Amino acid sequence: MVCSSTRSARLAEILRHQATLLEHIVMDERYYAEYFRVAFYGSFPVALRNKQFIVCIEIPLDPWFIFNA
Repeated sequence: MVCSSTRSARLAEILRHQATLLEHIVMDERYYAEYFRVAFYGSFPVALRNKQFIVCIEIPLDPWFIFNA
């Protein structure tokens, strides 16, 4: 049988590790990329007609960038 102090110490260690991971999620700079599937069907030039592409567009996090661009 494991004593409760050992279990408590292990739980405290796990919770500290979890807190560190969550802090990194909140504080570290993250980059967001949006992926879109673009398909050209219908009256498009022959080079594009009936073709599909995956397009990656980075969306700025600063809303003022959108209005000032």
